[in-house]
Amino acid sequence: MLIGLVVSRDGYPLGYEVFAGNRHDSTTLQEIVRRMEALYGRQGRIWVLDRGMISEASLSWLRGRGSRYIVGTPRSRLKQFAQAVRQGDWEALREGLEVQRCPDQGGIETFILCRSADRASKEQAMRERFVARIVAGLQKIRAACRRRRCAVGAIERRVGRLLGQNPRAARLFRVQVEVGPDGGARVRWSRRRAVGAWAQASQGCYVLRSNVADWDADELWRAYMHLTDAEICQADCTSSNSCCRRSCSGYDSGDGVARIGPLGRTTQQESTWRIRMSDNARTPTPPRAGRR
Repeated sequence: MLIGLVVSRDGYPLGYEVFAGNRHDSTTLQEIVRRMEALYGRQGRIWVLDRGMISEASLSWLRGRGSRYIVGTPRSRLKQFAQAVRQGDWEALREGLEVQRCPDQGGIETFILCRSADRASKEQAMRERFVARIVAGLQKIRAACRRRRCAVGAIERRVGRLLGQNPRAARLFRVQVEVGPDGGARVRWSRRRAVGAWAQASQGCYVLRSNVADWDADELWRAYMHLTDAEICQADCTSSNSCCRRSCSGYDSGDGVARIGPLGRTTQQESTWRIRMSDNARTPTPPRAGRR
């Protein structure tokens, strides 16, 4: 299912709506926007969306109607900021988090390049684990080729399966299966140094995208990170009906995240709308582009 959550700028929930989640998120965006605006108004709203909710067409639609947004971007977008990642002027927002503000050439949007130390450590550990699996697998395949004559096609399939099982590190290797002097397969591999250098330089980095011009990088990052808070609350509600009833009726859910503040404290504050997908009954995970 999809949940549209209306919250204050400080993160206090003001209302929500539930939408069907049995189709791609980007196809439901216009429906969600129109229904939420009909119920809660349009003035001063900012849409905060994860990368699964958006496409270039949907962002163009939002801009065309004058809507403001903060969105996550695919990891492939980092390549656009390769020079900034390697040599840019990073600003520390807090311990373990650095950002760069990168306006686009047209001046319509701003890209926030973020680098998290915690996320970098996790990505490096995962990459090293997958690299070790690939190396061990290739050594095993090569040993099998030396023990007996193996068909080239069979070895190519084994190598393909090995790389497919370890996608996070597969691009770091160049693998060749050749015909040996005895007519059997021989396996050779090497590391792609340029790819490895980029993986090292960009680990822990992600990009946020926004057309909100009057917020600084810290405010934009904080607003996007509320998606994680909303997902934690949604996970609690999915796993406990009683928790859901307490939260929706205006009581603290007990975990310090899903707080329904008195309306008198928040009606004068600018509201932000956050939408995130839950995969039916499974507990949702925090958005990749916003993890720390």
